[in-house]
Amino acid sequence: MVGPDVNVIDTRSLSVGSGLVAAAVRRMAEDPDRSASILQIAQELPDRLHTFVLVQNAEPLRRSCRAGLLPEDHLKRGRPLLLSVRSRSVLLDQVRDRTRAVRELVAHARLSAAPDIGAWALGHGDASDWATVLDEASRVLGGRPAFTAPLDPTVGAHVGPDAIVIAVVSGPVEL
Repeated sequence: MVGPDVNVIDTRSLSVGSGLVAAAVRRMAEDPDRSASILQIAQELPDRLHTFVLVQNAEPLRRSCRAGLLPEDHLKRGRPLLLSVRSRSVLLDQVRDRTRAVRELVAHARLSAAPDIGAWALGHGDASDWATVLDEASRVLGGRPAFTAPLDPTVGAHVGPDAIVIAVVSGPVEL
């Protein structure tokens, strides 16, 4: 659709965060008693959206030319990387093992949306432990996610097959 009635919203996020915004906007569109405009909500949600990624192996980042965003010495260590995404990737931490990396990932998601998590979602790059990550995140984030989904091929090509993405929206949102 093209024309003056089309509005483009940049969520500054990966597919999981964009999915949370789309789900909230869809929910608003279905509510006949809504008081706020759908466009207003769609424009406001990206400011309350936080997306975190656990990258198990930096090689896909290198191959996709995304490694330039991160310090080279961290890429050589061969440890899981924790990234924050908001228009660009920022290295948060690099830990020795995946179990600790998952705990740190979930903790970052919890702190970013404190004190009130409105909604959250989980994406995975076909990671074998995604169900365990889902259980841990549900416990720490206070409930089940709005959705879980495999990462789309575009995101998966950049972050690798064992990647985990958690997106949270702080404050009230209905899904």
